[in-house]
Amino acid sequence: MAWDFSTEPEFQHKLDWIRDFCEEKVEPLHHVFPHAVRLPDPAVRAYVRELQQEV
Repeated sequence: MAWDFSTEPEFQHKLDWIRDFCEEKVEPLHHVFPHAVRLPDPAVRAYVRELQQEV
């Protein structure tokens, strides 16, 4: 039995956006502030809110 793991081009575009967003914006933040969502620092929380709005 062969598996077909092809992805529709429109959905692949969404997957690429998710990958890029995580690599460029979430992972760097996670390295500096591993628990950024729970930090009380207003600047960090504001940045996290911006990311949440972008998603």
